[in-house]
Amino acid sequence: MAAHTRGVWKNLLILAVAVGILSTGWGLIADPNMSIDAHTIWAKKAKAFYLAGSFGPLLKGCCSKPNYPVLFPLQSWWVYKHIQSIDDWWHQATGFIFYLDGVVIAIAACRAFLPINWAWMGAAIVANSLLNVLIATRGFADSALSAYFLASPCF
Repeated sequence: MAAHTRGVWKNLLILAVAVGILSTGWGLIADPNMSIDAHTIWAKKAKAFYLAGSFGPLLKGCCSKPNYPVLFPLQSWWVYKHIQSIDDWWHQATGFIFYLDGVVIAIAACRAFLPINWAWMGAAIVANSLLNVLIATRGFADSALSAYFLASPCF
């Protein structure tokens, strides 16, 4: 393949990654509503941690699914703690940040073993995956988990 053709493909793949990121980011801005499951399972736990400063509310049954892991709510709690605000938007933004992590991890992991065009293609697939785009800004823990699952074989 000619160098010019490889450059065109690389630019198109970078554009595909950018379109995926921009459309997902637009979802965060245009529709600030999180799903009811994400609110009751994850966001309410983060708020309870922030307001009570302990796991006490979970033990008293404040939230549905108290036996679910607390990693994702604790990440939102960490954001609340540093910005001194309990807004659902920050919980949703945490999911978007993990979506971005997944895209960057895809580029890095693919680049370690494949030519650069293939690495950008892997990142474009991750950035435009319908499931990733839809859940990244809805407050689910799946964005964080997908980034962790994608990163785990890299190490």
